[in-house]
Amino acid sequence: MPRKTYVVCTKCKRVLSRRELIFRDNRNICPFCGNDKFTTSFSNIILIIDPKESNIAKSIKKNKRGLFALTVEA
Repeated sequence: MPRKTYVVCTKCKRVLSRRELIFRDNRNICPFCGNDKFTTSFSNIILIIDPKESNIAKSIKKNKRGLFALTVEA
C-alpha cells in the first residue's frame, strides 16, 4: 500500500484511504471514532472479517470489522 494514499487514525488505529476521511470544520475527521489526528507511520496491519470468531480480534480488543494497524507512530 502506498503510504501517501493511506493514513491511520491515532485513536482507533483504523487504516483509511484519504478519500474515506470526513472533511469538517477545515480538518479531516475519522468516520469511525471522530478523531482528527492521523499518521502515515504505521506497520503490521490486520484485516478483521469476523470479530466474534477471531481470537486475534479479541486479543487486540477490536469488536468491529475493518483494517487496523497494530503498530502506529504518532
